[in-house]
Amino acid sequence: MKIYLANIGEKAYAGFNMSELNLLLQRIDQQIAILEKEKLAVKEVLKIESRHKNGNTKAFIDEMLNSRNSDSAAIFAEPEEIERAILKINGNFKLKDIPASILTMFPKKTFTKNAITTTLNRLINTKKLYFVQERNGRTPAIYHKA
Repeated sequence: MKIYLANIGEKAYAGFNMSELNLLLQRIDQQIAILEKEKLAVKEVLKIESRHKNGNTKAFIDEMLNSRNSDSAAIFAEPEEIERAILKINGNFKLKDIPASILTMFPKKTFTKNAITTTLNRLINTKKLYFVQERNGRTPAIYHKA
């Protein structure tokens, strides 16, 4: 049994045999694949966001939903997943910020505006969110975690 030693950056890999190193490499490759998918999702959201910077929220969300890969049957995000994505957002946020959070956490899942608004209302009713500013005409509501 050979023992390998490598010091890369802040991590030192010592005392691993070849099979353990191969397993470690597989895990790192899996993590890189996940990060690449997240990076693509964030780039797509940024591209769409730049086109709707001062536009309306409905057009933004519609484009977000239509930008999804339609090759396979849609897998919808569960309400609990949408809730986790909403509660992960830090600071104040608007409705148009929520799709980006959902896409980052669940890049292969799709969702509807109805699912988002239903979850928002449930979170406000259960006092997990509160209004910083309620919707007023064309001015969107601003939310914050309680």
